[in-house]
Amino acid sequence: MKNNEKSASPLRYVVVHLYNDYSGSPRVLADFCKSESVQSASLSIVTSSSKGFLDDDLGEKINVWYPRGKIRLLNYFSFIQAQFQLFCVSFFLVLRGWFKGERVVLVNNTILSLGSMLASKCTNTLNICYVHEINSGPRIVRIFAEFLIKWTADHVIFVSQFVADDYNFGEKSTTVIPNGLRSDFSGQSMLDYKLKFDQKTILFVGSLKKYKGVSELLEIAKVLPDMRFIGVFNTSKIILEEFTKLKPVPPNLDLLVPQANMQDLYRDAFLVMNLSRPTEWVETFGLTILEGMACGCPCVAPPVGGHLSYFDSDAGLICDAKNTLEIASFVQRLQQDEALWRRYSDYAVGVAKNYSAENYSGNVAKLLKRLIT
Repeated sequence: MKNNEKSASPLRYVVVHLYNDYSGSPRVLADFCKSESVQSASLSIVTSSSKGFLDDDLGEKINVWYPRGKIRLLNYFSFIQAQFQLFCVSFFLVLRGWFKGERVVLVNNTILSLGSMLASKCTNTLNICYVHEINSGPRIVRIFAEFLIKWTADHVIFVSQFVADDYNFGEKSTTVIPNGLRSDFSGQSMLDYKLKFDQKTILFVGSLKKYKGVSELLEIAKVLPDMRFIGVFNTSKIILEEFTKLKPVPPNLDLLVPQANMQDLYRDAFLVMNLSRPTEWVETFGLTILEGMACGCPCVAPPVGGHLSYFDSDAGLICDAKNTLEIASFVQRLQQDEALWRRYSDYAVGVAKNYSAENYSGNVAKLLKRLIT
């Protein structure tokens, strides 16, 4: 009998995420943990000790040792030993819950929480798998993860229909819950449209990876020397400094590590660019695009990905990042036509209202009520 069937017992969520950082999947998981349905129960978060969105005081936090570096072979070893830790910690938390008379629900975030998925099977614990990605490292990891999810999961959450269509879990129970905006994104009421247009700051938020279009960002900034560019990268100051020594960075481009005032950067931005290369990396939802839209920013977005469920050409430019001159031309047109820029901006804000934190929390509540009560 699954733990969730003991309806009279207090409820505990054990939420597992392998690597905590400032990327989309831990940010969405943090929103999941902040939802009223989860906060009304006991919560344990299992993740790495690295800095990221899961650093907030959301509940009990258990860290696993998961170092990462530049040597691929060592990273593979680190991944394997981290999975062993996820198994042991999850197994222990389930057993502890039993002794305390709790119903335990395991929520495994991303397809990389393999060890804790296995622990759910060994303990016959309700297992909810939260799938964000379609590609995550070597192909063998995806194959093994799909097998493990089919074998262990009681329910699978997808962040977009685009992701759901990429998997085949047969008759497995699934739900698509679109990501929501962060609860601290206050939205349109705080926007100064004149300031946004006059400052003409272009914002890029992403990882410091080639497939995220970093080279294209440098090239576009060179082509538009009169525009100010800000690049916020999910990396450390040391790695960012090493990058600036290897690559010539245009003087109109400021490179930053993750900031506490991210909404201020979005709120002041003229335009947001997502330059992921569609042949190397596919955005499964595109949170940075949605966050830009919520703050009245027209966006540049890739021609493939989950963001196309809410983003269209009325909110900005859909373009392959390799077409840097086309992107630069689009920016120049907006720069010269405030009415055109405002039309894109207003449309973007209207679409983003459908993806509020409240809507997301409500969708989570409906799902958990159906699965657990």
